Amino acid sequence: MNYIKKYTLIVLTLIESTQQLHGSFNVTVLGTGYVGLVSGTCLAQIGHNVICADIDQDKINRISQGEIPIYETDLSDLVTQNMKKNRLHFSSNIPESIEKSDIIMIAVNTPSKENGQADLAALESAIASIAKHINNYKLIVIKSTVPIGTSNQIKILLDSLEITKSSFDLISNPEFLREGIALYDCLHPDRIVIGSTNKKATKIIKKLYKNLPEKTPIVVTDPTTSEAIKYASNTFLALKISFMNELANLCDATGAHASTIAYAMGLDKRISPEFLKPGPGFGGSCFPKDSFALVHMAKEHNVPFLTVQAALQANDFQKTVPLTKLKSLIGNLAGKKIAILGLAFKSNTDDVRYSPAIAIICALQQEGATIQTYDPQAMANMKKLYPQISYCSDSYEALTGVHAAIFLTDWSEFSALDLKKAGKLMFAKTVVDCRNILTPIDLIENGFEYQTIGNGGTKNNFFSYYFCPDLISRNVYR
Repeated sequence: MNYIKKYTLIVLTLIESTQQLHGSFNVTVLGTGYVGLVSGTCLAQIGHNVICADIDQDKINRISQGEIPIYETDLSDLVTQNMKKNRLHFSSNIPESIEKSDIIMIAVNTPSKENGQADLAALESAIASIAKHINNYKLIVIKSTVPIGTSNQIKILLDSLEITKSSFDLISNPEFLREGIALYDCLHPDRIVIGSTNKKATKIIKKLYKNLPEKTPIVVTDPTTSEAIKYASNTFLALKISFMNELANLCDATGAHASTIAYAMGLDKRISPEFLKPGPGFGGSCFPKDSFALVHMAKEHNVPFLTVQAALQANDFQKTVPLTKLKSLIGNLAGKKIAILGLAFKSNTDDVRYSPAIAIICALQQEGATIQTYDPQAMANMKKLYPQISYCSDSYEALTGVHAAIFLTDWSEFSALDLKKAGKLMFAKTVVDCRNILTPIDLIENGFEYQTIGNGGTKNNFFSYYFCPDLISRNVYR
């Protein structure tokens, strides 16, 4: 991820140099979760005075002392930098934070209920607090991912609370942050989407983002369409991942090579190479939650949404694939010691929400296997769910004495493992590489039996063994 870090730093430098060109706002961000903390920090970075407010006093205290509750590249440094410049503050005093603001950005969590519907309890609580403490004109910005039509409902709710209509405007402004490179996405966005029917509100939000790169596309639409853009973006990417995973499974059955197919597909500008890497299924806080919510909304309106339903079903199936491959290599798992390398749903984050590792740990336990695992960032979060499994200090400790290893997250340190050293530590040289991050030739030459997702395994690796060097030299694999 060094190239991302490099470009993030370039963007930060450019933005720092242009901060004084335009006026600043007093912004209060309600919610210090992933979206709120990243968004608030980036708004401070581009010159605004920001209060990140949360009802959790302990959390506010820890952040104020430099203890960032999430892992995100460069976030801790940027929080510290903007606190020292007196542009970024943290508070649990919600009324005071609301009263001090020109703009109130709602970035509270909207998790899934059991039926897939988005839970808006935190959002409704935030709106109630704003209504109670509004003291002059405020632009209320809904940054949280909310069901299509929510802005209209909130507007009706605010009107019913007898707030003077001239004292606020309400807009939708969804986020499109990728965990692991969220600062880059926030400061160098692909697009800014504004859902507004009011010229004054639109002018203010455009001014809020004026210090971002000049060529950033701005899409101004109505709030309902803005909310739908967010769901459409995430669920389409979920569809793309599930398609590639199912194609990879077919490749394993037929002998075709999924990574080469993905490379060739990605050369087509209509398709692009993004999100075409086969793996153990998608996870995280966005794709599953938003897919469930969109299916639920479609059902409420009696509209079939079969493609997204199929993507979710395919994703559930994909989480069973690593165990099937493992059994094909070592048979019965009862009494076997298995290493899991990677717990986060993707690299460069500590987020384990909906991570494939959860389903695989559960299945291994049901099969009677013993588990020892390692992840550079996500072990503390996984311990909350599975405190009884063994957590190791590094990859080599996790591999010591195991009958097999399953690679679930594409951390760069895993692809750089010394396989000769790893093989000497393992009870048996057996690997299921669910991210295709290990080189087949290296595995073979170090005596490993292995399976991948979509790229074959030890017994059907003629293509990989004889053509892999040429593919690597042409950047097909990496």
